[in-house]
Amino acid sequence: MGDLARTFLLAGLVLAGCGAGTIEGGTIEDDDDDALLEDTAAPVDDALCINEFMPDNGGALIEGDETPDWVELYNAEFQTIPLAGWTLQADDGDPVALDPLGELEATEPLLLLADGRDAVGDRHLPFTLDAEGGSLTLTGPSGTGERIRYGVVQPNHSVARETDCCEGADCLVFDSRGTPGEKNGD
Repeated sequence: MGDLARTFLLAGLVLAGCGAGTIEGGTIEDDDDDALLEDTAAPVDDALCINEFMPDNGGALIEGDETPDWVELYNAEFQTIPLAGWTLQADDGDPVALDPLGELEATEPLLLLADGRDAVGDRHLPFTLDAEGGSLTLTGPSGTGERIRYGVVQPNHSVARETDCCEGADCLVFDSRGTPGEKNGD
């Protein structure tokens, strides 16, 4: 993505610094007291992260004849991670157990369809994402994890880590059309 496009997409955003820790955290606010974007980042001992998500998919990803919202998790470890004990939660909804998905191979993405269906084993999540803003929380078996809070996301734009599971103040960006199921960055 070019510098001009990145500047346009990030206009008005506050990108929070990423730090290891528990899911507890404050809200990043702009001058108008509206929460824009926050990432608590995955703790060092939890190498699985929310790598990218799209709350208003208008055709960037087509599954059959549908265009579901989607969430991509990424395993930044050099070993397989069992998904037993991991949960994913949208906003204040119920946490969804990822156990039925088995495990995630080393340095691989896992694309989940946030289409409101109740079949996690088939990569379908029982919730959709709110394009007007919300949060996604990934929690590991140890009870630690990360939460990403986001504001309005334009149609066919994802909230993505610039490189897979990166951390830092400039890590999260908007990406036109996203890269569902593919590595982020170079």
